Amino acid sequence: MYYMLNQLELKDINRLEGIVGKPILSHRHSTRQVCIPLENGGIFVAFHYCDIRKPLKNDEHVYICAQPDKLYLVCDNKHIKELFNTIEKDTPPYTAMIAILSLITERDVEGLEKLEDSITSLEDKLITGKYPDRDTGNSIVRQRNSLLKIKRYYEQLGIVTSDMLALTKDVLDPKQRATLKSVDRRLDHLLASTLTLRDYTTQVREAYQAQIDIEQNQIMKIFTVITAVFLPQSLIVGWYGMNFDMPEYLWQYGYVYVIILSIVTLAICIFIFKYKRWY
Repeated sequence: MYYMLNQLELKDINRLEGIVGKPILSHRHSTRQVCIPLENGGIFVAFHYCDIRKPLKNDEHVYICAQPDKLYLVCDNKHIKELFNTIEKDTPPYTAMIAILSLITERDVEGLEKLEDSITSLEDKLITGKYPDRDTGNSIVRQRNSLLKIKRYYEQLGIVTSDMLALTKDVLDPKQRATLKSVDRRLDHLLASTLTLRDYTTQVREAYQAQIDIEQNQIMKIFTVITAVFLPQSLIVGWYGMNFDMPEYLWQYGYVYVIILSIVTLAICIFIFKYKRWY
């Protein structure tokens, strides 16, 4: 049997209207993922592709229409097109469809490992750094946003593969179903790894927040010590600022006495704070 593997750009997706039907093509805009069986025994799949190495870039639409004798891949992503070109042209359409889903996630474990390494570097920077900086906080936010997009990406792909397994019981042969189940299990593993990394990022964020709290507490502690040290001097100023006749006003050493008294009380306060290890 002769098979056709075709590749189209997104602007040409309306060429599938005669195969898929206008209602299905219209439905693709209302949800992130689509997996719909066709009347001729084919299947139409749509999802948003996310490059986990650059997850904060805009997602790209990918559409796959597989029939018993032909397959159409509709997308503008250069990487997916390159992967599609590695598939043998005489590959059965359903096998090619499963191969595409497998190839786009084949090296994602390495990408997640790099994300984990970057999160670990952030954690090490927090532990070894003296003060938390704003760049570290921004990096943590970017990591959380990246992992959120990756999580949604794997969730939608998992829905697609699960729907394909349910809708193609009588279409796929045992080998094709086994391969599709393998892809589905891989997506479950990748999703679980992504959720673990999100929890790890949350821990790093909490550590960052704890560092900020410690720094703020240190600042408040310094201000508290300064206030407490100079509180006796405030008392002396208030005491001798009263409009009463005091003996010290007429004493020739009264001014020197107040200066010495202030210095002594200041020294005593500093000694007490040092002795008690309050700062």
